[in-house]
Amino acid sequence: MKTKNIFILVITIIIIFSYNLLALNQSSFPAMVIIYDDGYIEDIEKALPVHQKYNVPAVSAVYSSIIGKNGFLDQKDLLELEKNGWEIASHGKYHTALIYFSLLEKINKGDMTVKINNSYLIEFKHDYYIFNFDKNYGEVISFKKYVQNKNKSYFILENRVKNSYQKNNTNIMLTENSLKEEIVKSKEELQKLGLTVNSFVYPYNGYTNLAKDIVKHNYNFARGGREIGEKFPECFINYIPLSKYRLKGVSFETNHIRKDQLDILISETAKNNGVLIFYAHTANINFNTDRLEYIIKSAKKLNFKFITLNELINSL
Repeated sequence: MKTKNIFILVITIIIIFSYNLLALNQSSFPAMVIIYDDGYIEDIEKALPVHQKYNVPAVSAVYSSIIGKNGFLDQKDLLELEKNGWEIASHGKYHTALIYFSLLEKINKGDMTVKINNSYLIEFKHDYYIFNFDKNYGEVISFKKYVQNKNKSYFILENRVKNSYQKNNTNIMLTENSLKEEIVKSKEELQKLGLTVNSFVYPYNGYTNLAKDIVKHNYNFARGGREIGEKFPECFINYIPLSKYRLKGVSFETNHIRKDQLDILISETAKNNGVLIFYAHTANINFNTDRLEYIIKSAKKLNFKFITLNELINSL
């Protein structure tokens, strides 16, 4: 009989604990995270005063190679933001796109030139891997120079390619070492400045599976853009349980989203007890502090919790 009573007591305690935990988690949502990409000095000059006015935190996503340069946040600025309750996230080392590139035309064995899509996203400081995904062969390439004129535009490689590559079955991506430098090295450099860095923001919102795996082993959360294949507003709302390494974000700059769409996103996220992540570039002409205030006021009316990515851990 005594054993039975102990068993009942233990079960009762577990049920009460689980109920309280569930209630705590539910009270943490809906939640909103506001992120400023690239580490512009305007984060502290324009955005910070608004956040201080409403006692709302934010996240500055910075790429480590730009810190302290003209027009960008320096170490002192970043530490000041942390003291004001902000989180500093990594945005890569050089803000390099972590995506697949495709060919615009065939490459023959021995060629030293290549034409690819999204050429403006290539980072000359990194090495890339070109590969035929049908027959599973490839090689490392390095970009030397970009040539652009009225007739054509193309890259010149450091060395001739050893294989031929068809247009429709070839991809180009950063090598694993380059990915690690972009993703892991940036975190190490930010931490050396005395910053706490646990989150990653994908440059240009895109990533390969390998990039996501490296992020997963080094960060708690990662933010991208919309979820491809989903319709508005679902494509921008993060539902519970969260996809921690492909969190969805939406720019609130005036040229990216209408005011009525802002209202729909905030309302629908509240109804679903989800997480809404807004981001912007404070140096952009389309960043507007009036819109920022509008978002904060609208979310407060619907009892949103304003948190950083770090604080998401305590909410789950």
